[in-house]
Amino acid sequence: MRNTRIGRFTRGYFCTTIVFHFLAFFFGAQIFSFDTFLFALLLTTTTFLPLNISCSESAEKFWNCWDNHPQTISQLYSIRVAFGSLIGSWIGVFVVPLDWNRWWQRWPICSVFGLFIFSLIGVLSAYFRLFTNYPINKINKI
Repeated sequence: MRNTRIGRFTRGYFCTTIVFHFLAFFFGAQIFSFDTFLFALLLTTTTFLPLNISCSESAEKFWNCWDNHPQTISQLYSIRVAFGSLIGSWIGVFVVPLDWNRWWQRWPICSVFGLFIFSLIGVLSAYFRLFTNYPINKINKI
């Protein structure tokens, strides 16, 4: 692939999936499990994809967005969803070692629930920050 935007996106998406797969392994998941790969793919979709779409023009925009200084509304929403996904997938896994033998305690299910719940909390927090205490004239509409 040439150094086009689609090629960079594809390489970044693939590399981020591999990084999340190994991070899940380092936190105790099975390395050769299809469930772990699907979880890494879902985590990449909810973190890398929105950030790449809204902050991919330059590295400076990406790091401003990552430092929670977004310049646009889409950057505000994407960083909140990414933080919510990462925190939710980490918090959601705390029920795995409990000995209740429930269907939702198996490895990727509780992390996926946490990921989606905290992604929703991230969207709601961006909404409330935007419309309650964030000056509209300081943020661009696009």
